[in-house]
Amino acid sequence: MGSFEKCAGSFAEADALLQGRNKMRRKVHGNTTLERCGEAIALRLHSTDVVTFYPDGRIRLDNGGWPTVTSKDRINRCLPEGWGVFQADNVWYLSHGYRGDRVWIFRNGMTIMPDGDVEGADLRGSGADKAKRDLDKAVLQYVDGYVEALFEGKVSAPSGGDCWYCAMQTQDGKPLGEAIKDHQHVLDHVREGYYVPSMVVRACETFGVSIHAKGVLGMIFNSAPSALADGIDWGNIARSQIHSSLKRYVRRAVGLAA
Repeated sequence: MGSFEKCAGSFAEADALLQGRNKMRRKVHGNTTLERCGEAIALRLHSTDVVTFYPDGRIRLDNGGWPTVTSKDRINRCLPEGWGVFQADNVWYLSHGYRGDRVWIFRNGMTIMPDGDVEGADLRGSGADKAKRDLDKAVLQYVDGYVEALFEGKVSAPSGGDCWYCAMQTQDGKPLGEAIKDHQHVLDHVREGYYVPSMVVRACETFGVSIHAKGVLGMIFNSAPSALADGIDWGNIARSQIHSSLKRYVRRAVGLAA
């Protein structure tokens, strides 16, 4: 398929796309494939089955623990008419009806049933919805405190004493926590106010900052705070970019939309 405007909205449509020369797997766009998984058919983004169609009409949704723009885009292109995933206040929701008549808080493994009901998720406005918003507030407070401490010289350089899940890397360069999709250890850092030095480095690598911001971060980790105070504009580009990348990284790491 050249353009990825719409993939499939049902098992029957997915099955039809897999007919022909290759009946087990079909590339639909870049890093996205449609694959048979036993009796089911899944839309796979990288290694995550973001949408799984079952012969009985069920449709299972999963972002693999990373609520990214790409994951949301792929899911939306494979939902039945009238269904959609949207983001509000850094929380994902699944809606049904063009006026948003019914809205659920997105949860991995949630399933749209053949009768139009949804299992495995709570409706918007429930206690779970408030918990998500409270978590986002806690993340913002954590990032604000982290960046403040960083620019005051109170965050040491990355070392072997860092959280192992943040510091240890797999062969492909991912921190262990990212590789195994363990959100809990980052949640613990947020709740405990533990500013892991290697976390900000990974955040800047993941979401990108300017050469200037990278230089400032290096100077913070390699110089005494008193020596850094002269001639460096702490308040503008570097600080803003580091704050933004860290905020996005922590949000994604705890399961919120970045």
